[in-house]
Amino acid sequence: MDWVATAYGVCISVAVLFAAYAVLFGWWTNRRRLAAAAPVVAGSGALAPGAPAPAALAAGGAELGSTEDFVTARGTQGVGRIAWSFYAGAVGAWVIVSPSQYAAFAGIVGVVVYALTSGLPVLLVATLGGRITAALPHVYSMADFFGWRFGPCAQTLVALLCVFNMSIALLAEFTTMGALFQAFVGTVPYVIILVIGVLTIAYTVYGGLAVSIATDQVQGIASIALAVVLVGWVGATHRAPLQRPLPPELGPNVYGYTSIFTLSLSLVASTVFSEAVWQRVWASSSRRALRAGAGIGAALVTCVVAVSGIGGWLALGSGVARAKPYDYFSDAAAMTVNPAHAKSSFTDDSLYLFNMFGNVAKDAGPGLTYNARLGSAVGLAALVLATIMNESAVDSLQNGLAASIAGQWLKNSPLWRARLAVVAINVPLIAVGARGYNVLSLFLVTNLTCVCAFPGVIAGLLPSLRRVVTETSFLFSFACGVVGLTAFGVGYHRVNEADGSPATAAQGVTWAWFGNSYDWRCFLVALFSAILGLILWAAGACACRRAYGGRGGPGLTGLLMRVPGFRHVVGSPNWTPKADRARHADVQARFGLFGDEAVRAAALAADGEAAEASSDDASDPKAALRASQALADAEASQSAEVAASNGDVVPAAVEPKPAAAASVANAV
Repeated sequence: MDWVATAYGVCISVAVLFAAYAVLFGWWTNRRRLAAAAPVVAGSGALAPGAPAPAALAAGGAELGSTEDFVTARGTQGVGRIAWSFYAGAVGAWVIVSPSQYAAFAGIVGVVVYALTSGLPVLLVATLGGRITAALPHVYSMADFFGWRFGPCAQTLVALLCVFNMSIALLAEFTTMGALFQAFVGTVPYVIILVIGVLTIAYTVYGGLAVSIATDQVQGIASIALAVVLVGWVGATHRAPLQRPLPPELGPNVYGYTSIFTLSLSLVASTVFSEAVWQRVWASSSRRALRAGAGIGAALVTCVVAVSGIGGWLALGSGVARAKPYDYFSDAAAMTVNPAHAKSSFTDDSLYLFNMFGNVAKDAGPGLTYNARLGSAVGLAALVLATIMNESAVDSLQNGLAASIAGQWLKNSPLWRARLAVVAINVPLIAVGARGYNVLSLFLVTNLTCVCAFPGVIAGLLPSLRRVVTETSFLFSFACGVVGLTAFGVGYHRVNEADGSPATAAQGVTWAWFGNSYDWRCFLVALFSAILGLILWAAGACACRRAYGGRGGPGLTGLLMRVPGFRHVVGSPNWTPKADRARHADVQARFGLFGDEAVRAAALAADGEAAEASSDDASDPKAALRASQALADAEASQSAEVAASNGDVVPAAVEPKPAAAASVANAV
């Protein structure tokens, strides 16, 4: 049998099938939502005869067919779809590669920690997201929230971090899939990358987040079913004994124990800066659906990562796969191959788990690889599983990228621009994905970058720090994290372990950001530097305000907005100091950041009817329509209030009502 042709035929057919389902589902659900949101005559349930049709609204208040509806699918998804979407969006082809790679040096402890910490961030995002949506149901994205909380500069930084983080994750997905076809199937990597990239772009551009979540459900079910089959097959056929004693890199070791800190921090920080996860928060029909869906999704993610990691660990421990014996535990702790094994045969690090499902070459020996090749139905099933996971993760990341870009720079733009952004950012990533970079190294740089911004993000979400954490302190904290880690790399990495030669400053920087193999000291330095910067700036700012009678300065945004063209760079061309103050008065009251319950109640009054109608009765079309109209009125009132503060002419259709924004502005 020609296994190369079979692999392409089966995997591409599966990918096309899911893409076709996505397009058909998108067409059907849009027709249904338009019909449900059509204007009705009060009390009759019939269409208003001859009346001009206003814009149809989704359950969450967004106009159907708008950019907001495209990237948020606000308030439309129940528990089941949210659960499967959290799972399918969190896992990808990386699940079949990265846990096994990590097991090769962090051992069984690292595998257990990897599994537990993979599901934890989903629960954290759901907890924080529930609080955000309860107070600010209109936010587009995580960056949009920080724009309301801090200002345009902080919003732009968060948006750029989200785009960078998701781009690296998307690149890792393309790289992983190409590496599997190259090493396991024995063919070129770029064909499958191109096919999956084009298919996911097509249905993502067509249907947006709602279609992605729908495909997540069927993709998640299919991937779980295939995973159960593969686990059963390994349990029934694998009889190779574990090595006795276990090599130090596979047993409990220092890398495994330090992963309790490094993996927990890196995975939580990178998830917080992934709009692909936050989109599930905006799409949830209620807080109950969000909490339950996140709990189920986190459990599924943990189980699948555990199965993958333990499978790779078993392959390495029983000799089915051979990892390069790095000198992890020497004094230098170098990521270099032990010279005694330099001419031995080793397994490609993307195939540790796949060696359980393929046929290792009989002539494997010195100078050759010890890789399995596709040659059985179970190996093909494992490849199909990787394809399904890859497709589900790729479309989630594509939607997350579209949300981050649209929420920052295209919020009031036509939908075609958001769709064009999806295509524009994916084309170079597809091209680079065929180059075969190491997946763990790709994740390392984005994990460290997110850790540098993580303390400021968490501090910005804590009401107890409302008076001390400002936009400038948030930005200064991030800068301190980046500078601190870079300086540590230059100062600590003074010798190249490979040949003992003195290391240059550039090599020290490279080690700190790209080559430290998840060294716990790098993560600790980045975290500590960011926290220290946050404390120093906040303390200094508080002291200055107290010395000058409580008056604060203009802040970084107030200074930079005076630079010509900067307002367009941060996506706020109409920014004015007065509108900014009114905007932050509203959000700080809604989010409880001043601790004044009376003010917060006034801020939430306009959203009360929408929240009450949509929380547990989203299935009632009339209730959903009432909720939509109430939320639309609240948003129009708020927009008019800000426009009035700018001195703009307010159209009669959106004249401000006695709503939250006015009450908040007066109270604060």
